Parts: sequence; C-alpha cells; structure tokens
Amino acid sequence: MRAIWNNPLGREIVLILIVKIVAVFAIWWVFFRPIGAHPQLDANQVSAAMISKQQTVAQPTITQPATRSRQDD
Repeated sequence: MRAIWNNPLGREIVLILIVKIVAVFAIWWVFFRPIGAHPQLDANQVSAAMISKQQTVAQPTITQPATRSRQDD
C-alpha cells in the first residue's frame, strides 16, 4: 500500500475511489434509505383499502373564452 501511496498516479486513483464511494453512499442515503418502520400489511388490510369507498374528487371548472360581439367589427 505504501508503494501505491508514494506514486502520484496511485495516490490519485485511490483518492478518486474514496470520493466515489462516499458519493455513492451519499446518494443512497438521500434517496434510498428506509425512513421509518412500515408495518407489514396483511391480506385483510389490503382488500379493505382496495374495496373501500373512494372519496369524491371535485371536477375542475372549465370556463369558455369570451365570444366576440358584432360591435367589435
């Protein structure tokens, strides 16, 4: 290991590998880490969630553009 560390190219390769490992760990920690303990759902809970009444969603209001009147001509 000392021979690699004394060589400038070997030192650069080792430092780049360390930086890449730290970067991959940081990306995993930000995006893929388990946030909290999620209890396992059983078949009854899944079926109750799928069959239960869905909430009604308000439909968006669509406004038509104003029409030109004959007086504008």
